[in-house]
Amino acid sequence: MQTQTSTNHFQAPVVIQATQHDYIARAYRLAGLPAPDSRLEVDTLIHAEPGVDTTVRDLVAAAPDAKNPAQFLKGALDKLQRAQAADALRGAWDGAKHRHAIETMPQSVDTAAADLAPAFDSLVQQLKDAAAKLDHDRPFDAETALANDAGAALTTARTGLANLGTYLGIHEMMPPAPDAPAALSRVLGIVALPDFETERVQRSLSASDVTILNPRESEGARTARTLATALERDQDYALLAIARGDYPGVTLKLAGATELRARRHLATRAQQRVTAD
Repeated sequence: MQTQTSTNHFQAPVVIQATQHDYIARAYRLAGLPAPDSRLEVDTLIHAEPGVDTTVRDLVAAAPDAKNPAQFLKGALDKLQRAQAADALRGAWDGAKHRHAIETMPQSVDTAAADLAPAFDSLVQQLKDAAAKLDHDRPFDAETALANDAGAALTTARTGLANLGTYLGIHEMMPPAPDAPAALSRVLGIVALPDFETERVQRSLSASDVTILNPRESEGARTARTLATALERDQDYALLAIARGDYPGVTLKLAGATELRARRHLATRAQQRVTAD
């Protein structure tokens, strides 16, 4: 039974379409991998290129020292032409980049999930090993960890949970899945739920007296609901508990765009029941 005060080592990043490529690049850097493309570097170069105002100002300042006015004019026109092109490119670049990002983002997320999987799985193993050494009820209590000679494990757990948030950043933050708790929806990019049947129930005359007709096949639905409650109470403790194996069938696994949609559907279905005739 958890007894310690909740902590906030894990933070779900607020990722929007305009920043999603930046967050994907951060996840690649954390994994020790090169960025999937050079878009960020190109952005920097485009915005650093002098525009017309800067170019003309520099030309005016340099004109008094021109040794060959005709040659200076030729060079000035060349520079001005490049500056005009730079301004035009900057004016159109952001809009075109935004449209391209929307069109290709699902593919980018799927590619990132596949590329980052080895590093993410290694992180999960580190969390699992750390959880095994930490106190079950007070895993983040420093005094308890030191008393159990688990100081290094505590550091690993804290860092690992923070890094889970970085990997989650490959996904845009979305509204909660329909009917699903926000705390569960928030982590589905890194938390895989077990498959299950929708609960089939039979009600008696008492509204609170419900018989589940498929308890084994629908067990995953109750596991998902229990996990959602735990995440609402303390997401650090709940995520470490997943790594420890406390929730049958629930694992820490980085999702691609297609897999995330499937997980959101499961999270919704976990809240649903079908009443037998």
